[in-house]
Amino acid sequence: MRHAEAAPSLGSDADRDLTEAGLADARLVGAWLSESIGHLDVVLCSAALRTRRTWSALQDAGVTAGRVEITPALYEASTSDLRDELAGVDDDARSVLLLGHAPGVPSLASWLVGRRGDPAALAQLDRGFPTATLARLTLTTPWNELGSGSAQLSGMRSPERF
Repeated sequence: MRHAEAAPSLGSDADRDLTEAGLADARLVGAWLSESIGHLDVVLCSAALRTRRTWSALQDAGVTAGRVEITPALYEASTSDLRDELAGVDDDARSVLLLGHAPGVPSLASWLVGRRGDPAALAQLDRGFPTATLARLTLTTPWNELGSGSAQLSGMRSPERF
C-alpha cells in the first residue's frame, strides 16, 4: 500500500503529515481491508510520519495486526530494498501489509506480478498508483524466494474505486 495524501512539506519530507482528505481516504481503504481481510499477520510500515498516520487511520477503520514493524529502511526504498524487507518475513505469515511510498511500492507490485493476475487490476496498475492505493497480491513462492512474476495481482483498491 502507498500512504495516503500528504500535506506539503514544512520541513523534512519524512515529517509530512496527512491532509484531511488523506485521512478520510485511508479510513475508506481501511474499512475495505477490515471487511475483506480483517486481521493482518504482519505490517511493515515506513517510519515517515505520513505512513505511520496512514497505518493509524487503517486501525481506526478496524484493521488489526499481530506484529507491526516501523521500519526506517522503507523510506525512499528501492524495489530491491523492499523485496529484501519482505524476504525476512516468517514463512507462517499469510497476510502482510507493506506500507510505503512511491515509486518503490508501485514498482515492487509491478515487478512481483509481471503480467500475472486479474486483467482489470492489471489495467489499473498500468494507469498508476495514487496515494492510499492498495494492491492485493497472492504469492506463489515463500517470502525469501520472491522474484519477478512470483505473485498474482488479485485486486487494487483506491479511494476513487469506492
